[in-house]
Amino acid sequence: MQNKKAEIRLKLIKVTQNSNEFYIGKMKATDLIRISTIHWRDSGESKENKYLDEVRQKLNVVESENGIQRIIQKKRLKEIAEYLASENGLLPNSIIVSLNNKWINDDIEDNFQTNGFEAIELDEDLIELRVLDPDLVDAFIVDGQHRLASFGYTDDLAVMNNYELVVTIFLDLEIPIQAEIFSIINGKQRPVNKSLLYDLSAFKDDEYNEIKRCHSIVKWLDNNTISPFYNEVKMLGTGVGSISQSAFIDELVRYVKERTSNKQRSFLRDKGEKEIIQIILSYFKAVEEVFNKQWNDKEYVLKKTTGFGALMKLMYYIYMLLYVKGQEFKRSNIKNVFQAIDPEIFSVKKIGKGGSQGVQVQLYKEMVNVIVGNDEAIKKLENQFKKKFL
Repeated sequence: MQNKKAEIRLKLIKVTQNSNEFYIGKMKATDLIRISTIHWRDSGESKENKYLDEVRQKLNVVESENGIQRIIQKKRLKEIAEYLASENGLLPNSIIVSLNNKWINDDIEDNFQTNGFEAIELDEDLIELRVLDPDLVDAFIVDGQHRLASFGYTDDLAVMNNYELVVTIFLDLEIPIQAEIFSIINGKQRPVNKSLLYDLSAFKDDEYNEIKRCHSIVKWLDNNTISPFYNEVKMLGTGVGSISQSAFIDELVRYVKERTSNKQRSFLRDKGEKEIIQIILSYFKAVEEVFNKQWNDKEYVLKKTTGFGALMKLMYYIYMLLYVKGQEFKRSNIKNVFQAIDPEIFSVKKIGKGGSQGVQVQLYKEMVNVIVGNDEAIKKLENQFKKKFL
């Protein structure tokens, strides 16, 4: 059960610029400090400044050789802190934040993002952002690190607890998108170091390229009328679509990324973008045709995060099944497999409205048991596929 006392609730105004969406509003300094990380450049200077230990008592400070900001001297931080505590202490310019759900390991050998926050649409241009658990989110301070750090060097608790900051918030952006947008925010002459973004999110260079490739594929699927997901993806994590870009990429990258073990799970690893798009089209066109009545029915979860996540996890098993049988992964063959599944398995009445990973895993395992069989049959199929595929 989540700690309700830890919740942070903000009312934010949506701003759209060239189809990019972000949110502006106000936030107490103490709340932003609770969820954020300050990234300073590691240097001999930082090792000599013992005052960092004092700052760390109130702030989450990370020192990296790829850090964006140089460490401010103790004197300067103290001056800012004293100014903030004064009667005329103003910070009218916005602190820019990228708010992302944290990645954790699940029980099927992959990573997934937590649901540490949710955005509730109040009207066309207003949302309520609820940070359900600060421990489950990462707030990367893109601009304004030193202003925020100065709050960690004040002994005036009233300033920490009551000072309101103007914030600009991007929600759940994938790393490649962060790199592109934030390099523009910080100016062409001083782009954000992309290696920093890999470092902060535990992404290596090849992992960055994998996600960027997935981003390109998802964007194509959202933009083209022949796609079952035409105008259905919430690009940049917001919009009118039924599935978020982040959720789509999270599932797709499972099959694209390079693995040190279970390499057969990366069955899309060596395929080009066009081939992967065709595979996704064939698969979900088959879903759309077999479950035609349920596809656009809100009483079923086929086009919601729950159904989409479960179907993406199931795709690996259908791919294996057809591969071992020597059949092509094309629409007609996939439809034959789906015929065995009762459409009511996707009913909201049956599985509820929640979209957690646990619900998705339960749903896809039910379908695997229908089309493949029990655990022994599944293990046999996986071994056959592994031998053939590798």
